[in-house]
Amino acid sequence: MGKKPSGSMLRFGITAAALGISYAAWRLYLRYGASDVTQAETIIYGMLLFLLLIIVMAFLVVALLRIIGGLRKRRSAFHPDSGPDSSEDRDRKH
Repeated sequence: MGKKPSGSMLRFGITAAALGISYAAWRLYLRYGASDVTQAETIIYGMLLFLLLIIVMAFLVVALLRIIGGLRKRRSAFHPDSGPDSSEDRDRKH
């Protein structure tokens, strides 16, 4: 069996595919104009754009959570009560 693709490469591929499909739908819309677009095509284009919006929002939420998680780790490393010899542990020992 081959090597499993990493999560970031998989996300990049899905995002690129969604962008490509959305771009193709937009080009068709521009080429044929709004008057020639049938109701089914409009629904499909709307669904594709909605999926693109979901992917972009998921990417932004994951990035925000990683930033917040990184800030928490960084802050707790320098916090005086978050070491192996915290004040709570010292109080229990005495």
